[in-house]
Amino acid sequence: MPLGDDAFRSFINDVLEEAFADGTWARLYEETAGQVLEVPEPPAVDRY
Repeated sequence: MPLGDDAFRSFINDVLEEAFADGTWARLYEETAGQVLEVPEPPAVDRY
């Protein structure tokens, strides 16, 4: 992502937060890495 592209960074953060909230992130994690690892808490989104 280009340095200083605040609009794109906000878009990515919004998508990540929505995936955490609606369970998409956990479901996809379980289907992939979750085959060998426990599903961790989603990481915090750093909005700066």
